Amino acid sequence: MKQIYSNGRQQYSNHHRLRTMQKLTLFLLGSLLLLACNDQDKGPDLKGPEVKMPLERFEQLFFAIDSNQLTAGLKGVMAKYPDFYPVFMRNILGVSGNPEEEATQQVSLMFLRGYASVADSLGQKFGDFKKVQSEIETGFSYLKFYFPEYQPGKLITFVGPFDAPGVALIDKGLAIGLQQYAGRDYSVYQVLDEQQLFPKYISRRFEPQFIPVSCLNAALGEMIPDSTIGRPLIEQVVEKGKRWYLLDKLLPKTEDSIITGYTVKQLAWCE
Repeated sequence: MKQIYSNGRQQYSNHHRLRTMQKLTLFLLGSLLLLACNDQDKGPDLKGPEVKMPLERFEQLFFAIDSNQLTAGLKGVMAKYPDFYPVFMRNILGVSGNPEEEATQQVSLMFLRGYASVADSLGQKFGDFKKVQSEIETGFSYLKFYFPEYQPGKLITFVGPFDAPGVALIDKGLAIGLQQYAGRDYSVYQVLDEQQLFPKYISRRFEPQFIPVSCLNAALGEMIPDSTIGRPLIEQVVEKGKRWYLLDKLLPKTEDSIITGYTVKQLAWCE
């Protein structure tokens, strides 16, 4: 999962990771014992989301910028989002973000004009984000239950170029790129250029129900980095299986096809 930290982020320390790995081992062993006793086990009974993750809609203010008042508009967004604005401008648009700078103005104007229709359609699709937010908060409530030291942050949505990340770690939480969750049949995903970037087996997962899984995956990736890259395939398979098992515990009501990314038919074949 791509990380777009700014300089101030206090990343998960090695000490915390060691403790987390120790807890993870005990957690997996304990869960296996519970499963042996009860095949219907779905984790602890949480009475509603205990974790609250404030939601900020960066894209709404950004795409409300008047192109005739571009400098003032950029300054307004920067004032409203002093933490995320520079991260978005540097890591997503590839400019400094200085509202007075010509490169920042040119790239911002091109992006605003080129993605206005995209932002509009996504605004209609995600005008009400409460359901997705609630599912994310529930998942992080389970994460907090199993790993009390983990501190969830805020959620901030944005609309970026189509090659921008769907979910990214930021200073104080998670950034969600809505451009990767417009729905598998979204017209832009179908054009030739985007097909080269996102083949159908990837874009079929660009659905809103994959957002909570992606958010939890990002958090787990920070807590427990994948150490199997470059290792034998069997080790990578085992590591992936552990991750899926954890996600199933954090999102017990989510279908396996959403957690794994495989279709129901593919999962049936594996069984």
